[in-house]
Amino acid sequence: MTHVVSENCIKCKYTDCVDVCPVDCFREGPNMLVIDPDECIDCAVCIPECPANAIFAEEDLPADQVAFIKLNADLAFADGWKSITKRKPALPDADEWNGKPGKVSELIIDCWENEPDIDRELLSEATIATPHIAGFSADGKANGTRMCLENIGCFFGIRIEKIKEVIPPAPTNPFIDLGQFKEHRVEEAILRSFNPEVIDQALRANPHHFERFRAAYDHPREFHAYQAIKADPEEFAVLQKLGFQVG
Repeated sequence: MTHVVSENCIKCKYTDCVDVCPVDCFREGPNMLVIDPDECIDCAVCIPECPANAIFAEEDLPADQVAFIKLNADLAFADGWKSITKRKPALPDADEWNGKPGKVSELIIDCWENEPDIDRELLSEATIATPHIAGFSADGKANGTRMCLENIGCFFGIRIEKIKEVIPPAPTNPFIDLGQFKEHRVEEAILRSFNPEVIDQALRANPHHFERFRAAYDHPREFHAYQAIKADPEEFAVLQKLGFQVG
C-alpha cells in the first residue's frame, strides 16, 4: 500500500509534507503534489503536516477520492513532474482554495493513458474530455501541411505550385452577432467558433468510439476567421486581442 495526495491539494500545493518525507517521494506539478507509489514507504509522517488535510493512506481514502490513487501513480512519472525535496511557498490563493469542493471537476483531459481504451472513471471526473485531437484547428493543419510541402520541395530542389492552394475551409457562418446574447458575450463568441462540449458529450456517450471520434474530428477555424459584430468598446478590445475581426 502507499499514501495518496487527494483533491484538496489542487490549487493549494502546500509543501510542508516535503520537509518531513524521509524518502523524497513527492513529485511537483503546476498546481498540486503527488506521491510516487514506488518510493513511498507508508511511514505516514506527512499526513499531519498537510495544512489541507489532503494526504491519506490508500486504504483510508474517502470513496469519492479513490480515482486519485491512479492519478498519483500516473502523474508521478509524467513529463514535467519533478521530485521536490525542500519546502517552498504555497500557491498565492492557497488559503482561499483550501477546503473548496469540486476542484477535480475542473479537470480538462485530451491525452489519455492506454488510448483508445481510456479510463472510464477518469472520464466521469473530467469537466471536458476530448479524444486526443492531433492538430486542434484547421488553420494549424493547413500551416503544418504547407511547411511539410515547402521542406520537401527544398530538399528535392523542386517547386510545388499547389502549396498556395493549401488553405483551411471558410466557416459556414463567419459572423458572430453579439447582440443576440444578454451576458458573457465574449465567452459566447468563443463558443460560437468552437464548443468543446459537442465532442465531449459524444465521447462520454460512446467512449468505445474513441478512435472514430478522433478520425472524424471537425477541425474548427481559429478566431481570426470570424467577425464579431455589435461589440461594446470593452468587448471590442478583448476580442481584438484574442484575434477576432471586430466590426
